Amino acid sequence: MAKLFTEEENTLLTRTGPGTPMGTLMRRYWFPAFLSERLPSTDADPFEINLLGERLVAFRGRSGQVGLMDARCPHRRASLVLARTEDDCALRCIYHGWKINADGRVLETPPEPPNSRFAQSVRHTAYPTREAGGIVWTYMGPPELRPEFPMWPFNALSGDQVWANHFYQPSNWLQGLEGDLDAAHGGYLHYSRDEWERQRNSNSRLGKFLFDPRPQTAAEPASWGLQTAFRYHLEDESEAVFWIHPLVSPFFTMFSHAEDGVDGGLFHAWVPSDDTSHYVYSVVWRAGGPLTASDRARIDTTQGYTAVDKGNGYVSANWDGYRYRQDRASMTEGRSFSGFEGVHLQDLAIQHSMGPIVDRTGENLCTEDYLVIQARRFFLETLKKLERGEELPGLAPDMDYSAIEHRWVFAPADTSLAEVLASKDWDSSAEENTRDVSTVKDAWSALGH
Repeated sequence: MAKLFTEEENTLLTRTGPGTPMGTLMRRYWFPAFLSERLPSTDADPFEINLLGERLVAFRGRSGQVGLMDARCPHRRASLVLARTEDDCALRCIYHGWKINADGRVLETPPEPPNSRFAQSVRHTAYPTREAGGIVWTYMGPPELRPEFPMWPFNALSGDQVWANHFYQPSNWLQGLEGDLDAAHGGYLHYSRDEWERQRNSNSRLGKFLFDPRPQTAAEPASWGLQTAFRYHLEDESEAVFWIHPLVSPFFTMFSHAEDGVDGGLFHAWVPSDDTSHYVYSVVWRAGGPLTASDRARIDTTQGYTAVDKGNGYVSANWDGYRYRQDRASMTEGRSFSGFEGVHLQDLAIQHSMGPIVDRTGENLCTEDYLVIQARRFFLETLKKLERGEELPGLAPDMDYSAIEHRWVFAPADTSLAEVLASKDWDSSAEENTRDVSTVKDAWSALGH
């Protein structure tokens, strides 16, 4: 049987370092570099971070501006993580006192003669930054091609309306993103008895997914990427919730988040650190008012955003060097399908288990993998556009990121996915009537839940 994905294609999409086609594509976009909380004040220590295979140092100047540059001094390549933070949003290397600002200009070379103009001949690698939504964003591509800063729906909101999180994941970026497009895994990997009861008892019918072991998916091209849709049957199998779920180039997705009083959305990004690791971003926002502490706690109960070791590069707090403290007893007792608690940990553990970079030539893809296949085709076609010098998805001058649709739709289950994607007027009400779930629950019992 012919393979759907070749070794050459796998290499093409998973390698993101300098000079690689996928790395070149990603560098054409603004993307998250790190959370603002990692530089909470002007006296915060500089720290090292890898992005797209580049070793960088991040720091906050005394003016409050954030700098992001090559982590090695342009003089003798000493680490600038050890440097002094100074005025002009600059770092001064402690080896010979060279001073480099956030634009990459060398301002001073103290050991040189007073009349030396040597500093003006040296240019250090540095990248522009912007802060919005609790995130420091960067652009690492050619300066002359830098697009406008993207105004995602949460970027214009106040800080108390946005909750940004990220964690370090030791596997290739594509494994993470493909997991977000995999509608079928939710009812298995993310199943727990508590989540089943929460969804069954919720007055919201929008965020439910556990009642459908075989969801359907669809996709259609958009100017910014792929507009995808998931269909999940509800307790009454004649009804369904459709998740309108955009994949935005090069590695962003969005969900609606209009349940449990949070009238906003959920933004994801999978930012490569290097070829075998990446940062997973999750941004929850509320359009109509602040996210309270109780809102965050309720969301965190399901997601597990805060279970990270912030003092150790935002790795999972559950990593024990083996398997993220999997609870086999909870699997045996039927409390959990996976033995892991929280959506993020469940995704992290399974994607890490696939290896640093999945050998996709060994896969046996099936019907449920439709969106994964479409995403790979989209990325391969986008790389061809890059090679031909064509306009890339999402980079048109009039691009409006705030207008990208990410909604939940309640409709009869036999509504075609194409019709749901095309219509803007479907019912999005969160209210529902109490329904008998015994038939669906019997089906799940047969599947091992």
